[in-house]
Amino acid sequence: MTKLAIAAVACGVFSGLRGSIFTVVGGRVNARLRSLLMESLFRQEIGFFDTTKTGDITSRLCSDTTLVGDQVTLNVNVFLRSFVQAVGVLIFMFYISWELSLLAFVSIPAITVASKVYGHFIRRLTKLTQKKLADANSVSEAALSSMSTVKIFGAEKSEYDEYRVFIDRYLDLNLRSAYAYLVYCSLITSLPQLVTALVLLYGGMLVQQSEITSGELVSFLLYLSSLSDAFNSMGSIFSSLTQAVGAADKVFELMHREPKIKSTDKPLHPPTCVGNVALKDVDMYYPARPQRQVLCGMNLDIEAGKVIALVGPSGGGKSSVISLIQHLYDATSGQVMIDGNSVHELSPEWLSRNVACVSQEPTLYARSVARNIMYGLEGTKFEPTMEQIKDACVFANAHQFISGLPEQYDTDVGERGVQLSGGQKQRIAIARALVRKPRVLLLDEATSALDAESEALVQESIDSMLRREDIANGKGNGNGKGNGKGNDNGENKNKSMTVIVIAHRLSTIRNADSICVVQDGTIVEKGTHEELLRKGEDEGVYAKLVNKQMNAETKLKSLGNHKTNELQ
Repeated sequence: MTKLAIAAVACGVFSGLRGSIFTVVGGRVNARLRSLLMESLFRQEIGFFDTTKTGDITSRLCSDTTLVGDQVTLNVNVFLRSFVQAVGVLIFMFYISWELSLLAFVSIPAITVASKVYGHFIRRLTKLTQKKLADANSVSEAALSSMSTVKIFGAEKSEYDEYRVFIDRYLDLNLRSAYAYLVYCSLITSLPQLVTALVLLYGGMLVQQSEITSGELVSFLLYLSSLSDAFNSMGSIFSSLTQAVGAADKVFELMHREPKIKSTDKPLHPPTCVGNVALKDVDMYYPARPQRQVLCGMNLDIEAGKVIALVGPSGGGKSSVISLIQHLYDATSGQVMIDGNSVHELSPEWLSRNVACVSQEPTLYARSVARNIMYGLEGTKFEPTMEQIKDACVFANAHQFISGLPEQYDTDVGERGVQLSGGQKQRIAIARALVRKPRVLLLDEATSALDAESEALVQESIDSMLRREDIANGKGNGNGKGNGKGNDNGENKNKSMTVIVIAHRLSTIRNADSICVVQDGTIVEKGTHEELLRKGEDEGVYAKLVNKQMNAETKLKSLGNHKTNELQ
């Protein structure tokens, strides 16, 4: 009784120890999978995200990694326990009778073959099941992230129906999995019981022949029952682990995916950035649209410190030039260079610090105004001080409205900046670009989505940026202090920015040093505002664009005056 009590206490302690260890192991596996997958996703090129649904990625990052971690926590734990139990029982069984022990293994080959076939089938089925769930996640995420649009167009039913299509496909695959498990479970459960009956028959014959005692036969049957329980447990766990492997396949596929964008093992990190930008014979196709050529033999040479405007009809390739300079995409052929170095040879950190962009629809994050402005620099040796952040906001014409917020620079802007207006978000985006003291500044339709009042404020900020000597030397625009302190550790001081502007509005581009008209993926005209206007509408594409815009503005003004007279 004393030995039994000691064994019981030891069994409880070691069972608890085993469970707690696997809880820690499972958590670490889950965390490591998520971290490695997230790290791999950050390495991927933009083209990968253009062709992969966000819901598919989040499904791998959340549900698939959790499934794998849970299987490690629970099933590997129980599997090892059952395995140790089976080994111990086998030792006792062979000690009693090796003939009966060999007979007990008659069903093993059949169970092994059945497990292998079932495992292969369920692994493939699990991958399909997880894909259908990922597709459903994509639909739900797209709808939930733009619920106002869904409500406005009354698309609730159509979105729900589309979601149900993928859920129904998931249920069909789940039903196939259930049928497969029915056959597999029936086989692995019945075979050991049949073997038990066969062992009892042969064991009774051995007792009659006095080769073993009846007590030894009873002990052997008890051991066989324990062995059968262990094998049944390992069989059911095998099917669960196979499902986890199916889910893990896609996770590891994404984790080990190599980015399809040019890079070098030893990226360049020049001590300074002058700001010369050049595109030489550049052809480009987007990964999401490989049949359509976006740029066709594009040639562009921009001297440091110049303001260059890119104009032309939508879809001509203007924004593609911006993306290539930032190395978001690779040129299919040709070279994109900054200061004579190809962008794919430059360090991504160096490139993001010296090339800043203000896009048409800036993205803000659910954090404070100050943290949004220092985004990408936070925690690095280039992290700006609060005084430098305020100086950038003065240049961006944002300091006044930020000072009126409840917590000023510590105010949380909400998810995607929903707490701010479009003009306020745009000015914070300008401050985010300026706080880096970039040598190359890219403005991609920075005012096109704004109302007239917001546009005027943002345009004033852009005009301040175009007076680039002020910013380069740390001087304010008349409203701020400016202390001349940069975050560049002594690099790039007292040099003008190279500014590339994409805009349709005449007021934004007319004072540029040079205007390039981009049409059908190539530059068809280049010159100053006055030079291009002299060509006239018959010969000049730019002159036609300017004339159309002026006519549209004239009609808009006359319509406004007409409405005013009617109201009076």
